Amino acid sequence: MIVTVHVPSLQQEFKLELGGDMELGILKLILEGDSGVEQEKMRVFRGDQQLADDSTTLNGYGLKHTDKLSVLIPGEIITTPTWFVRTQDNEDPATVFRHMQNDPYALAHLGQNAPVLADAVKANDLAKFTENFNQAIAAQQKRAADDKNMRARLAQNPNDTEAKAFMDNVARQKEVDANMHHAMEHYPEAFSQVHMLYILCKVNGHSVKAFVDSGAQMTIMNEACAKRCGIDRLLDTR
Repeated sequence: MIVTVHVPSLQQEFKLELGGDMELGILKLILEGDSGVEQEKMRVFRGDQQLADDSTTLNGYGLKHTDKLSVLIPGEIITTPTWFVRTQDNEDPATVFRHMQNDPYALAHLGQNAPVLADAVKANDLAKFTENFNQAIAAQQKRAADDKNMRARLAQNPNDTEAKAFMDNVARQKEVDANMHHAMEHYPEAFSQVHMLYILCKVNGHSVKAFVDSGAQMTIMNEACAKRCGIDRLLDTR
């Protein structure tokens, strides 16, 4: 069988002639050699179905001639705008949708870049996700067309002020994207929602809701809380 394998984050596509008795793990090994992506990082999808068992054969997954697979890489799919790029055959938005549902790290990044899409994933609304995904792709294609047009204008007239301003903005945005990528790679916790830990406890027999901070060097409370707990007599007012 001939299977098309698409790697959206790398904008690569491979057409492979494979035997139906080949195990998924062997296919990943082949793709590692062709794409440079470590097989341990690969998540293979057919449509919205993830192929997760490396020991299952392609026949076991029901793959047919001319089927198309997508290889997604956790944490990388949305670090750059390339995840909006479709192949000629069109990337199925359901594949990206399912990946986001299964990868909280990628979903957190998506929330920073495209909160409307992230909200659709959290609401399990594939229709809304697909609509906004298509709009994002249309915008991406328009930017690419504008970029090509401005580069052509600048080549014809190096003094074209509008084209120069456009290209300066493109260069600035690349630097911003590079900084964002660096921050997401090295400080991912800054892009995730932090849940504060509060507990119910008693101080001097009085119920109090306390905030737990494992990194704090001391326990503190305000004066009003101390009075409610009847321990204000212990305050040092000097």
